[in-house]
Amino acid sequence: MVTVQKPNGRPRICIDPRPLNKALKRSHFPLPTIDDILPDVSKAKVFTVCDVKHGFWHVKLTEESSQLTTFATPFGRFRWLRMPMGISPAPEVFQRRLMQALENLPDTYVIADDILITGKGDTTEEAEKDHDRNLRLFLERCREKNIKLNAEKLKLKLRRREVPYIGHLLTADGLRADPEKVRAITQMPAPTGIKGVQRLVGMINYLAKFYKHLSDDCEPLRQLTHKDSLWEWSDVQEDAFKRLKEKITQVPVLKYYSPEEELTLQCDASETGLGAALTQKGKPVAFASRALTLTERGYAQIEKECLAIVFGMEKFHQYTYGRLVQSDHKLLENIFKKP
Repeated sequence: MVTVQKPNGRPRICIDPRPLNKALKRSHFPLPTIDDILPDVSKAKVFTVCDVKHGFWHVKLTEESSQLTTFATPFGRFRWLRMPMGISPAPEVFQRRLMQALENLPDTYVIADDILITGKGDTTEEAEKDHDRNLRLFLERCREKNIKLNAEKLKLKLRRREVPYIGHLLTADGLRADPEKVRAITQMPAPTGIKGVQRLVGMINYLAKFYKHLSDDCEPLRQLTHKDSLWEWSDVQEDAFKRLKEKITQVPVLKYYSPEEELTLQCDASETGLGAALTQKGKPVAFASRALTLTERGYAQIEKECLAIVFGMEKFHQYTYGRLVQSDHKLLENIFKKP
């Protein structure tokens, strides 16, 4: 048993459940992502975000399961009566229970312990009325099911025109990069070792859907993380680092995907990477990119352009079936026209 300090200064008791997890079977329940709900919030104008207080503790353990969580302390042996953090089935079990408790609530979405309530309408006034009605139904359900909410966080994200949610900023105009994550990158000092580069690339990759041609801009830094590479922070890496920090502050607002509108996949390939962009009505829905392997870099340009299309179709497969693909490589177009 160890204790860690929570952001509010209170202690959190943690156990090491790794030996137990080896014997546990995880539930087969899909965990939703932010991309799953974005099409549904495309017409939302008012948002509220709240989280469940001590989320896992809402799930009471059976006597048999409780016995399995027994742990030793200097004061004797104890066991959990409620589901603790760290056991492998916990995320799926909690997600399923919470979604069951809140099912059929209008414009209410659940990802882990973060709950989003939205309001829609042609005007802001209509959206606020719709939101307030949905929020009232949600709170009544929470009272009925004895779901405890974090009141402090609810006050900060109540009835807003834009709210941070799962690492993104939801607004009435579209999806924005979370300013806190952007600020963390722009204030980051130049890395002094490989671990620092890996941390930087990982932070930027979290915002990859907003960043066009991210793979190409990251290439000078990524080279430093290769197995046999020697550490050298030259002007090339410094320029790439500054360029990334500058461009991350200029990423566009992404349009919410609409199933009713025509969608286009734009693909391109460079000497070092592949890029793809989903657009609707000329506005970006999402970007994606990746570096080419050493073998792929030896491909002819026409093969790279075709590979970019394959990459884009696979990356955005849930959107791209039966859709239009755009490529700026004329020879590739001629090949596809041949019988």
